[in-house]
Amino acid sequence: MKKIYTLSYILFLSLVGTYLFGQDTPIHPSKIKAAVYFDTSPRLMDMPLVPPDKKDVDDPDAGEKIVPNKIGKKEFLHLETTGYNLPEDPVWQKQEATDAPLVSLPIQNFDGMPNILGYYPPDTQGDIGTDKYIQVVNVNFAIYSKTGAVLFGPANLNTIWTGIPEPWNSTNSGDPIVLFDQAANRWMISQFSLPPGYTQCAELVAIPQTSDPTGAWYRYVFQYGSTMPDYPKFGVWPDGYYMSTNQFAGGVSWAGAGATAFERTKMLAGDPTAQMIYFDLGAAGDPAGMLPSDWDGVITPIAGEPNHFTYFNDWSSPTDRYLRIWDFHVDWTTPGNSTFSQVASLLTAPF
Repeated sequence: MKKIYTLSYILFLSLVGTYLFGQDTPIHPSKIKAAVYFDTSPRLMDMPLVPPDKKDVDDPDAGEKIVPNKIGKKEFLHLETTGYNLPEDPVWQKQEATDAPLVSLPIQNFDGMPNILGYYPPDTQGDIGTDKYIQVVNVNFAIYSKTGAVLFGPANLNTIWTGIPEPWNSTNSGDPIVLFDQAANRWMISQFSLPPGYTQCAELVAIPQTSDPTGAWYRYVFQYGSTMPDYPKFGVWPDGYYMSTNQFAGGVSWAGAGATAFERTKMLAGDPTAQMIYFDLGAAGDPAGMLPSDWDGVITPIAGEPNHFTYFNDWSSPTDRYLRIWDFHVDWTTPGNSTFSQVASLLTAPF
């Protein structure tokens, strides 16, 4: 069940923990640049459907399609060194509360696309629009009606980007995200592109020209160079599409968290000058595994409200756990004035 704000759970946790304010000095953008490539695709229904490439599964060098965890992330190191000292979670709720949860029965239920190519983890994700549902499973996607009829696919996700220039055209790297932008009645779909050598890593972002995702798409390539934008997570906000990433230099070495705002208004209009504003927090920075806030529901965020990024920190203290919140203030008129800074830290109950 969707809430008006993805981060609403933070408000609850603040009631059971201590709310610690610690305004950090705002940092300014590391990079401001337009997409390195833009075009408008043919209608998706008129494009050749690239079927899931099952030969990859039979490739003896493909192993079991397991995506390895990278080494060096602080939270992994912390877990390895401290272990689990509690016999059970001290805030485990063992009985129902007085008020029953507001749970409604599903309006519609149908089978989606399986993990066709056997990737692990499958990175299954999807979103519902006014009359369609789009599902992504790692490097594949499908479009359904709300009653479960398959309207397109299953297909390789890079079907949407067929015909863009090399080195990105021949990639189908995965880590997909699909969101329905309800205020615009449009979709947003993305995946990262990791060409060989990790020197021209990019985030591919596409917006359909109309509310129909089977029609033409505006296609953007935003380049990150030798920095791999791993684990991309997106949020829709009135002034931008916001993305958090875990970064790896050359696809190997931990390089810290990244935060990017994409120029939503121009992208919805198919404007090739749409920019990204990017903050590189560096390998020595505290954040990792950040999530941007995502606007759902009928209440619009207050004009000028920043996008709120949060992440879980269990490495700063041997006993305490925190939810740390950063604010991304974007300024598309003078992009260099955009800022990103930690504004609060929520001390959670022990668990």
